[in-house]
Amino acid sequence: MGKIKYNKILWSIFILFFLIFNMQAFLNHYYFRSYAFDYGFHIQTLWRFLQFESGPITIFGITLDSFFQVHPSFTLVILSPLAWLLQPVLGSYTLIFIQNLIFLIGGWFTYKLILLLSKDKVLSIIALLQYFFIWGHFSAIAFEYIDASVAASMAPAFLYFFYKRKYVWAIVMFFFVVTSRENMPIWLIFISLFLFVDNYFLARAQRADMSATKKQKFLSIFQLSKPQKWSLMFLVLSLVYLVFVFVVLIPYFRVEGSNYEYSRFQYSALGNSIPEAIQFIFLHPIESIRLLFINHLGESYLQGVKQEFWYVFLASGAVVFIRRPYFIIPFLPIIAQKLYSDMYSMWGINTFYSIEIVSILPLMTYLLIGRMHKPIWKYIIALVILLSTLITTVIVMQFRVSKWYKKDKENILSAQFYKSPYNILEVNKALALIPKQASVSATVTLVPHLSSRADIYVFPKVKEAEYIAALWGKDTYPLKRDEYEQRVQEYQAQMDWEEVFSSKDILLLKKTKTSNANISTYGVGVKLNNNNPYSKIGLFSLQALLDQSVEGIHVQARIRNSNSKAWLVFDCAPYWQKVAITSITKHGLLDYKWVLPKSSHFDKDMIKVYFWNPEKEAVYIQKAEATPY
Repeated sequence: MGKIKYNKILWSIFILFFLIFNMQAFLNHYYFRSYAFDYGFHIQTLWRFLQFESGPITIFGITLDSFFQVHPSFTLVILSPLAWLLQPVLGSYTLIFIQNLIFLIGGWFTYKLILLLSKDKVLSIIALLQYFFIWGHFSAIAFEYIDASVAASMAPAFLYFFYKRKYVWAIVMFFFVVTSRENMPIWLIFISLFLFVDNYFLARAQRADMSATKKQKFLSIFQLSKPQKWSLMFLVLSLVYLVFVFVVLIPYFRVEGSNYEYSRFQYSALGNSIPEAIQFIFLHPIESIRLLFINHLGESYLQGVKQEFWYVFLASGAVVFIRRPYFIIPFLPIIAQKLYSDMYSMWGINTFYSIEIVSILPLMTYLLIGRMHKPIWKYIIALVILLSTLITTVIVMQFRVSKWYKKDKENILSAQFYKSPYNILEVNKALALIPKQASVSATVTLVPHLSSRADIYVFPKVKEAEYIAALWGKDTYPLKRDEYEQRVQEYQAQMDWEEVFSSKDILLLKKTKTSNANISTYGVGVKLNNNNPYSKIGLFSLQALLDQSVEGIHVQARIRNSNSKAWLVFDCAPYWQKVAITSITKHGLLDYKWVLPKSSHFDKDMIKVYFWNPEKEAVYIQKAEATPY
């Protein structure tokens, strides 16, 4: 294969998968399938960092003083200059673009490491393809952006520079990874341990070829090679940083009196704390291994989730580790973190919870395959693993045991992925009406498009929001759909919220002047006719509310089908007055001032105000308020 042709193939692979990854990420965001947690959270954090601030962060409903209260992660700080350059062009797509770019960098160093150690261009291309085919990248992209995905994708760079013996660059990559999340030091401890063991066996293989006496060969076992010394140094650095994170950083960023408390130990099967968990694993090794395979939470709907992970892990290359079992070492802390957890969403193959595994699994698999001596078996096994990985990825895109699988976000082979239930142009038209500096409460899937601002909340949290942007559809988290729609309608009913934009997909409300304390409102979207048990809908009763200075009652409402024979009634039983809404409504808006009669039959303390429709033809009262004046 000529060099030019080979390079064309190599770069074609990178370009193809960069397009595929960005297509998945960009379409999910464009179709309003990205979520406030965690993408909107990271976008608001980036917006703060670009202003040299770390907070406050408002997306969680409770206001965080600093991003670092959630994770002592510095990845976004490091990426901020690049994001600053890209954001004017990419806007809210910036972070997913950067993440996909770093996925490609991880693939590049996977390719370079296999080429460095095997000197085999074909095997290196196969390893690169497996890196891009593997299911975990598509799952991570479906979760939008997360620091762990970015950091884990740079682990191949750390390994490449280590084996290249360029230790200064290895240190740079090490600190990029280790500072990204509090679990990364643990992972790097095990990666360093693997490097120590692997370089021991490499050194032993070199000694076997030496022309030396048996005694010299035996004594050389206790002489550490330079790579072994460096691996021990990285192990110690990882351990030191781990202690630093939990003893210094997390307490430092904790805010006294805050509603948010850092708590990450959720492994009740092992104990109530990290020391108890370590003790349990050492005292009960058989049970500890068993817990990695069984449903330790006992819920029937969780059966098979852990097994699915093991099947996919083995089918994607880990099966070759049977030839060199110590190759499993770098995966042990991530597997333990996943499968011992009380969060069953971590057990399976969804979202980013396997990103550390898939970032190095192709590298480790083909590193081992590359050391096989028989070329024919090396290529057969390499191609079988590649095909197995591709088939596995296709299958798990279609069918998955893991809970909360978002097929519409991940299965790029499905026609459903390329469709949206919303009119995208209409939704974007509504969002464009919101000023950039305005505070907003929005549906969970709208939040990432609006997060570059000081105050952004996930509806139903409204707080000091000046706008409410609500999608009509299935994306109603954290409320159930009926609860969500009811809450939206409640705000729509209030006269201090003005309807700015409305369509079948989105409602945009704007805060108006603060209501008078005597204002009373009632529910929204009431279908009013004589077949409806609620055909008489009261605004409120004015009891002990009016004083001698009150001249009347001001009623405002929005009404559909205002040509019906419905009435606005002012009632003081047994006497009452009614006004036909057709006579006081213009263009669907009712604005009527009723003057208190001089008659003594009307007791000011007993007046009730309501709409009444005696006809079958329905009238829809969308919004109404009554205020004494």
